[in-house]
Amino acid sequence: GLWMLALLTPVLLATGCKSFPNPYGLRRGPYLPLAQPTSIWVVWDTTEAEVGHVLYGRDSSLGLTSSEQAPTRHHAILLTNLEPYTEYYYRVAGTPIFGFRTAAASGQPSYSFAVFGDTQTYHDDHVQVIEQVLQAKPDWYIHLGDMIEHGESSGQWDDFFGIEAPLMATTPFITTIGNHQRDSVNYYDAFHLPGNEHWY
Repeated sequence: GLWMLALLTPVLLATGCKSFPNPYGLRRGPYLPLAQPTSIWVVWDTTEAEVGHVLYGRDSSLGLTSSEQAPTRHHAILLTNLEPYTEYYYRVAGTPIFGFRTAAASGQPSYSFAVFGDTQTYHDDHVQVIEQVLQAKPDWYIHLGDMIEHGESSGQWDDFFGIEAPLMATTPFITTIGNHQRDSVNYYDAFHLPGNEHWY
């Protein structure tokens, strides 16, 4: 049946002086917001504008490609015609090959997800939470908001994406906005949410 892994981040001293660069040679990502049973977004940021490509497939030989039409620094490619609750593999911009599972369709007898939030600039705790979630290997996860302390800070967002990079590259997720995001355009630019993004 359905099971949920709930992880609570302890509120200790903020460690905003640390820096957490992307481990894959990108500015951010890749990450997998809002998986659906037959589609998923693959999103990443590069420091220079370029035409993005996602190589993907049902095994690590990949074999399929989806590409953008024009150079950009913020890349978002929607992969479609996927099978529900199925393992796929992909890579972008010279990264390692990552795997993910598409969302469960109606009638799926079981799936797992993790829930955590309020990471702000508690970087040491944030790192520990991500390590625990990676060990649990949920099908997807929810971040409950207050990802960073100041939503206007591009540097804090870079640290957030650096810390969560190993999880985001392999595990689809959905976010909810917290008051510390201050309704910043940085939040809406980063995450690809359906319909009215203010609802998330």
